Amino acid sequence: MAGAPLNDASKWAAAASYASMVIDGGRYELLADFDALWKVAYNNNKGSVAAIQYYTSGTGVSVMAVQSRSGNVGGESGWNYWTTTEAFMNEFPDTDKCKAATFLTSIGGKDYPAFSAGKPYIKKWVDAGRDNFKDNNSRTNLNVLVIRFADVLLIYAEAENEANGPANAYTAINRVRDRARLPALSGLTQAQFRNSVRKERTTSCLLNTAAVMT
Repeated sequence: MAGAPLNDASKWAAAASYASMVIDGGRYELLADFDALWKVAYNNNKGSVAAIQYYTSGTGVSVMAVQSRSGNVGGESGWNYWTTTEAFMNEFPDTDKCKAATFLTSIGGKDYPAFSAGKPYIKKWVDAGRDNFKDNNSRTNLNVLVIRFADVLLIYAEAENEANGPANAYTAINRVRDRARLPALSGLTQAQFRNSVRKERTTSCLLNTAAVMT
């Protein structure tokens, strides 16, 4: 409610307060291995606050994995739905621990740009959870994360900065950056911190599907 379209600035403090309750509750945590968030074996892990549930005793019903693969890679072929650009991929520093788990550049014996779309794909849902990807019409049991604990940390960082400035917001955003092995932020103005949070959502571990769908 504090952001668009309502833009009710009085709600920033409430957003920070509720996010803080989740953070301080101790139920959730950042997984040290970002790649594990996107594996069937780790469905409903402590980094998952809310997720669409697809686990049904091995039958495989989620199409996420098949949508995010190139269509010309043999038995690993998918539907060519979700690609990104090389330019966007290169906004991630190679030192970002999450980069390799975010962008699909090699599968089925082919490497980007030899993929059918000529672009990198999204790697997050590639885990098939079984030896033969073509089983169950290429569907898997991988849950689709809707809200992660990292999202909550960034909600708090953004809301606290808007309500009171960045002084007490660094810890939350730096937890996300530390997991990615990125340097901690400090000494920013409120406007600089605002831009840093927005960039963190776009070019860090928090890459969301909607930002890269083509």
